[in-house]
Amino acid sequence: VTNGVISRFPLLAAINRALRLAEGDTRDTRFERLTATLAIASGHATTDDLVIHAREVRVEAAGRMGFDRSLNLAGQAVLSPERTASAIRSVRELSGLRNAQGELELPLTIAGSLDNPSFRIDVRGAVGKSLKEALRRRILGIIRKPT
Repeated sequence: VTNGVISRFPLLAAINRALRLAEGDTRDTRFERLTATLAIASGHATTDDLVIHAREVRVEAAGRMGFDRSLNLAGQAVLSPERTASAIRSVRELSGLRNAQGELELPLTIAGSLDNPSFRIDVRGAVGKSLKEALRRRILGIIRKPT
């Protein structure tokens, strides 16, 4: 699907709040592209390749969507390099999470229901991972220095 809106699904607002970014708090998620392969059986659809491209964020997720409108998806939100720079200005400790393309990868869980979705961005876990990686690089630098 291209150029659409998921009504009452404030995914981008949740990501912005988690990263302390000053963006609009819209209840809808506008996207440029949404793709997924779905297996439908026993009252639910499962996917392992859901991708939503929305403005400067790409969401990659896998999980289950029930015909009762329930959601249980996990994956990551990937911010564009420009958005990453803005996020790092807000939460400096995220700098160690940039990938080779300069994007920030954040663990994401989408649960609840389509009528009342809950979004969990594990910023604390991401910051811990970033600090751990920075410490690992620093220790390696000390070990490699000639004495």
